Amino acid sequence: MKWSLFYLLAGVLLVSCSAEPPKETVRLDEIIKRSDTYREGQSDTSVVREVQDYDRLSASLKNLLDSLQVKPGDLRLLDTLLFADRFGADTTVKLRWTGQSGESSLYYWEFADSNKVKNAFFNWLDCFGPDCTSHRLYENSRLDKRFTAIWVGSQSMYLFQTQDNSRFSADAIEQCLKSLSPDELWLYRVRQPARSTMRWYETGEDGKLKLIQKKHENS
Repeated sequence: MKWSLFYLLAGVLLVSCSAEPPKETVRLDEIIKRSDTYREGQSDTSVVREVQDYDRLSASLKNLLDSLQVKPGDLRLLDTLLFADRFGADTTVKLRWTGQSGESSLYYWEFADSNKVKNAFFNWLDCFGPDCTSHRLYENSRLDKRFTAIWVGSQSMYLFQTQDNSRFSADAIEQCLKSLSPDELWLYRVRQPARSTMRWYETGEDGKLKLIQKKHENS
């Protein structure tokens, strides 16, 4: 009986020592974050990794990155938690890269319908940033110290932020989105220059961006 127990324990130890530790992997479909307890902007830098599966990005995201002249090898997956992540997006992708003008980030959420994307955007405005600052629709307040641009479509939402205080990257995204989705009626488009305030835009009759002059509107 003693020898049987000895052989049993030895076998368990042998299997435990020879087994390889589980390999840590990251997939694009595993970076959706849903939490009710975090502060926006929290991140774990240990999970910021190179994008190993670039080909799995959607064609629209790859076209956007191409329009910004981002090289696949420069991309990193972000694990930053934002308030918009609470509202059940079907797909979430968060990317970061560093270029000549500094660090830039592109966030993408895809929702099941327009009601869900509106709900996420309105609630995000009501609690934006680490300090959970409340902003009103069409209000000319400051979202972030960085250049910030947001596009809200019928089922998708994009956030672009960069240290570069230039509108050219946002213009490139705007043109790319227009070519990818020519029939998309963007619900909201916001741009905020670095250390400035938000500017809300709509499409004019000539097809160009038109600055919205109204403020403090709740619908």
